[in-house]
Amino acid sequence: MTQLLSPPPQPKPAGGLEGVVAAKSDICFIDGIAGRLVYRGYEIGDLVENITFEETAHLLWDGTLPNRKQLGTLRSQLAASAVLPKHVMAILASLPPRPPRWMHCGRR
Repeated sequence: MTQLLSPPPQPKPAGGLEGVVAAKSDICFIDGIAGRLVYRGYEIGDLVENITFEETAHLLWDGTLPNRKQLGTLRSQLAASAVLPKHVMAILASLPPRPPRWMHCGRR
């Protein structure tokens, strides 16, 4: 009489990346279980409600919220870098002031 063999044990499914730290950061902290995202010690909800894009950029780049002078300097630098090249301005200037009728896609 032959003895029946039990099936081989199945491997346990991997637990994913729970508890694995991908990288340590001084800039942000993420607590997915508690639903927290913290930048440089500030809760993301507080930043969204209370500071501007430029202030957030300064916080991330320099580690502190800017004072008025620093904020003014950063805004000037961003504005200077946002200037479009002359050839792009020429293309934009050559466009009609309104889109052609065919671009209305059936809107009345």
